[in-house]
Amino acid sequence: MRNQRLTALVGVISFALVGSLLVQGNQVPANATSVVAPSNLALPNGAYQPACTPGAIPEIKLISGGASTSGPARIYKVSDLLACTNYTPPTPVPDPAPEITPTPKPSVTGAPSTTPTPIALPAPISLTYALDVAPQGVTASLANNEITISASGIARSTEINIFVTHSYFEDPNHPDFEYLDTVLVPIPIQIKLASPPTCRSFTATALRNKSVIVPLGYDSIREGGCKATAGYGSLTYRVSSLKYSKTTSTALRSDLVSYLFTPRTDWITPSDNSKKASFDVVATDEFGQASRALTKANEPVLNAQGQPVSPATFYINVNKARKCTKADAKTSSGVIFNDPRYKAKKYTITNEIIRLIDCAKPGSHIAMSWFSMTDENFVNHLIQAHRAGVNVRVLLNSHAVQPKSASFTAYTTLKKQLGTKIGSASATGGTGSWISYCKSGCLTPKPPKGLKFPNESEGEYPALHSKFFMFSELVNGDSVVGISSINPTYAQAVAGFNNTSIVVNDAKLFSSLGSYYKDLAVSAKTKGKKKAKSYKNLSSKSKTTTYTTFPRIGSGGATDNITQTFDKVKCIYTENGQVKRTKIYVNMFVFTRNSPAMRLWRLAHNSKLKGGGCEVHIIYTDMDQRIKALNTRTGKWGYIPNAGKVSNYGVADCLSTPATTKGGSVQRLTAPGKAWSAAENRYVAASVCKFGRLQGRMPTINMPGGYCWLQSKSSVSGGSINGCVSTPLGITAFDPADGRAKLESIKDSSGKKWYSHQKYILIDGVVNNVRTKLVISGTPNISSPGLRWNDEIITFSTSESVYKKYLSNYKMMRKAIKDRKSPKYDRTATQAEWK
Repeated sequence: MRNQRLTALVGVISFALVGSLLVQGNQVPANATSVVAPSNLALPNGAYQPACTPGAIPEIKLISGGASTSGPARIYKVSDLLACTNYTPPTPVPDPAPEITPTPKPSVTGAPSTTPTPIALPAPISLTYALDVAPQGVTASLANNEITISASGIARSTEINIFVTHSYFEDPNHPDFEYLDTVLVPIPIQIKLASPPTCRSFTATALRNKSVIVPLGYDSIREGGCKATAGYGSLTYRVSSLKYSKTTSTALRSDLVSYLFTPRTDWITPSDNSKKASFDVVATDEFGQASRALTKANEPVLNAQGQPVSPATFYINVNKARKCTKADAKTSSGVIFNDPRYKAKKYTITNEIIRLIDCAKPGSHIAMSWFSMTDENFVNHLIQAHRAGVNVRVLLNSHAVQPKSASFTAYTTLKKQLGTKIGSASATGGTGSWISYCKSGCLTPKPPKGLKFPNESEGEYPALHSKFFMFSELVNGDSVVGISSINPTYAQAVAGFNNTSIVVNDAKLFSSLGSYYKDLAVSAKTKGKKKAKSYKNLSSKSKTTTYTTFPRIGSGGATDNITQTFDKVKCIYTENGQVKRTKIYVNMFVFTRNSPAMRLWRLAHNSKLKGGGCEVHIIYTDMDQRIKALNTRTGKWGYIPNAGKVSNYGVADCLSTPATTKGGSVQRLTAPGKAWSAAENRYVAASVCKFGRLQGRMPTINMPGGYCWLQSKSSVSGGSINGCVSTPLGITAFDPADGRAKLESIKDSSGKKWYSHQKYILIDGVVNNVRTKLVISGTPNISSPGLRWNDEIITFSTSESVYKKYLSNYKMMRKAIKDRKSPKYDRTATQAEWK
């Protein structure tokens, strides 16, 4: 009879609870921990974690500290967890009321008194909680109404069991007995690995005296903002450390998903980006974890002790609003130069292009091709033009879209505004704006048999290196084409000497260059699957200038345009009855291609019968050579490895070869040696320049003559070579960009760091049997990539007025180089560290 009543009672209580709850009668596991629920549950606000969304089954979310450590503990009120389920304590039910059977109290010793009979179920007078054995990797403790839980191990789902014991009745006539039942309530647990949210730095744009809403959540297009680890729920943000802001509100708000930033009155970002408006953001996830800050390059921000920090900086680039009248839009054809030594002249070229951007007529087209882009002011004006209805189209080289690139911010900022889908690939056709890129050159074909191109992790890989811009119509009706040595970067504005050639209202040139741009853009659009033949001359109305586009691979053999031009130079000629020498001026950022270097050496030093006798003047920044230094690991001197291979002889070794031997005859330029063959992945027999004065020594540090270290005159032909490096050079044993041994630009002793980024050659003399003053300029360096497989544009001009401007620039730079302070280096020794 008693068992029948108990069975009936179990059935009634089970019916009263949710179907997932198990009634365990009056038994609690021996190893469970229990506590009586207090009557007063008032606790400080925020002391406990939220148990659930009202009406939802509770789920405890924990963070694991890993296999050997526990993550941060979370505290819940047991009553809150139970309240989130459909669990309710049993209550009296209508007749026939169920009965509950009394059981002896555990504290009773000896034989109990007479057993009372079962009674009708009353309301419980108290609750007692207990915990089942916690699953593996979960630690739980119970105190009063608090349950504290933490976890370790792998991410997984499990559950924790709470036993709720109901005490129903105290019978004064039978104090040795109690009326109880116990219910098991399973609570799901979701364990995640201990990954805090991240906030990645980015740049937004704004106008002077205008507020901007800056989203705080992560944006995959912009590749910046805050995000929680997947499955960790929403974030709460705190804003702090506002710079150049008109407001100072930094409240912590759970509903804060964006921040209204108002720049300080009349404040704008300086041209060199040395000061930027910004604010810091810390995001907190539902586990209470503060975010970890990431740079724009997606790398952790660390403090002085090497520990990760929480606040991530969000930047705001603030510019003046675009403004242009017909008078403002007036421009003329010609060449312009910048001068990084003077504040007023640093941005001469960049500011001129920005002026053209602001003067682009709504509905017109801007098409640009750049190798790099870091100037965020430049970017902001492109965005303003786009918002004003101008169709803005930008192509970049693929390195610029990598997070570690200095160009990454400019790319992602423009990507957010312009989009990346190339609708119309034309420079002037259709509507729509976009930014895109080409990998390893837009039009570079597959290498010929026997030639292996370097990849993007190596130096001098095929690239989109053409730097030009096109404006279909300014507000005054002009069209403009510009071809430049400069990229819109801070480095080349504030440290690099550069030039830009601007052509106005040349419909033929605009159309033919537009066709080239379309070829580049179609390749970008199809990810290199559709490539046009690019080596061709462009049409123009100019009678003095020709324009040729690259790459040249597969067109005209292995000889490059510069070498071909040098082959046509006549060094000694007669003019008005006077014997004269052809003068050649080279001003080049990178000079690494041997064939033009050897041609220059022979033009200067060969006998007159063999075409020698020219005056050759060179300004350069990067010229390859063998580099010998002290290996600080071994303590021995030797040649620095170049990407894992011993460095080879280069252009500097060729050009520094003496003009004549000790006997007075013309020196041999090359001798049998070994050169690295990328195609065969080994050293092969070759003719190399092994007679140079450098032989591993470094100019501007241990060579006589300072910057203008190269001075060689032939007693046989009367020709000469003088060469000046534009900047002090320091050894980089392993350049982080490509792992190469390099000599790179450093500051002089006055703290100045400027260099030549020019790419021009001047010839005053006879070329192809014609007396001429020739200017060769454009975008390529004298390198194999520049003259063979890059996307480039080169110009040849016989305009005497253009020649005078370039020659004036050359002489000014040469004087500046000779006058600059020496580097802070010992001229008698060099050293570098390599592994």
